[in-house]
Amino acid sequence: MTESRLDLALWAGILAGPLAWGAQLQVSYSLTQTACATGHQWLLHLVSLAALAVAVAGTALAARLRRRLGAGSTGSTNEGDPLISRSRFMALFGMGLSGFFVLVIAAQWLPSWILGACAH
Repeated sequence: MTESRLDLALWAGILAGPLAWGAQLQVSYSLTQTACATGHQWLLHLVSLAALAVAVAGTALAARLRRRLGAGSTGSTNEGDPLISRSRFMALFGMGLSGFFVLVIAAQWLPSWILGACAH
C-alpha cells in the first residue's frame, strides 16, 4: 500500500465514526417531523442503522490496518521508522474513536426503540 493510500485509509478509520454520528444526528433531526406525520418511523431507524454500519466499518478498517502494521513495540519514534509509529498510533486511535462512536450512535438510537420516535 502506498503512503498516500495508507494515510487515506488511516484518516477514514479515524473520521468514520464521528462523521457517521454527526450525519445521524442531523438527518434524524431533519426527518423526525416528516416521519412522525406520515407514520414512517422506520426511516429514522434506517438512518441510525446506516450510521452504525459506517462507524463499525471505520472501526474494522482501523483494526485491520493495526494488524497489518503490526502491534509490536518495535518501530517507535525513538527506535525505528517514525512513519510506521505514526501509522500505528493513527490506527489505534481510529479503533478507539470510531469504536466509541459506535456506542454513541447505539445510545442515541436506543430511545427511539424504547420510547418510540414520535413520543410526546
